[in-house]
Amino acid sequence: MLHPQLSGEGRKHHGDILRQITTLVEAGQIKPLLDPSRFFLDTAMDAHNAVELGSMGK
Repeated sequence: MLHPQLSGEGRKHHGDILRQITTLVEAGQIKPLLDPSRFFLDTAMDAHNAVELGSMGK
């Protein structure tokens, strides 16, 4: 997404995608899946292990 924003190449296409996503989010059709766990730098390995075990979200 950053390249089109900086270069202008493909910007309209990415804008169209973002508008479609916005419509779906506002309609309640897309909701983030968030794991309630919180990790810090000293528990980073625990975070990696959670993802490997199928944790929702990042």
